[in-house]
Amino acid sequence: MKLTAKNVSKWFLRDRGGSNKFFALNENDFELNQGELVVLYGQSGSGKSTLLNVLSGLLTPSSGTVMVGETDIYKLDDAGVSKFRNEHFGIILQGQSAINTLTVMENVLLPYNLYNNSYKKNKNFSKSEFSESKIEERARKLLEKTGIVELENVMPTELSGGELRRMSISRALINNPEFILADEPTSDLDDENTEIVLSMFRNLANEGKSVLVITHDKEVFKFADRIFEMKSGNILDKKEKLG
Repeated sequence: MKLTAKNVSKWFLRDRGGSNKFFALNENDFELNQGELVVLYGQSGSGKSTLLNVLSGLLTPSSGTVMVGETDIYKLDDAGVSKFRNEHFGIILQGQSAINTLTVMENVLLPYNLYNNSYKKNKNFSKSEFSESKIEERARKLLEKTGIVELENVMPTELSGGELRRMSISRALINNPEFILADEPTSDLDDENTEIVLSMFRNLANEGKSVLVITHDKEVFKFADRIFEMKSGNILDKKEKLG
């Protein structure tokens, strides 16, 4: 399944002098194909996070369409968008997104538990995976891959920034999503864990998932199939892969 954005833009009204519209994202086209890892890089304020939020159904565009397969996600109602996003997308946002009243394991399981009854017909899971023990086993394996399984019963307030980041990555993958959209996923990570996380994303793409990594770190380039630069709300020409 392909994600296709056509002529998407996002502007906000402002009261100060000059134009009363601020364009965080100018009109852009973008495609994310099955089985590829795409890197979008640029400086802070270039529109990268706005684009990710529009692609994932978190932020309604001012113009344009976002199609996931045959589904125009912004023609769904709010509840429909939320459910569709939870089923098809794994999203890693910037900043601290943990629920501090839940343990690490409970945080990771949260996306599954939100709509677990509807997943009985979700093609992302086989029938054998529809049990509490199987989902917990999957969560534990993700925590093992990100190197924090020993912290599964710890509260988020006890975690370092890097551990919180790895928890959010595990949580984003719990529903076996077709699309992984990651906004600065390696921030707060040391070199070793950066390599582990990016290798995970590369392997997921090799397995047929669609991965978008937003970053300002050119070290990510070596894992990418396609690389784009974003500047002043515009997606610029594809950059040649390094490494």
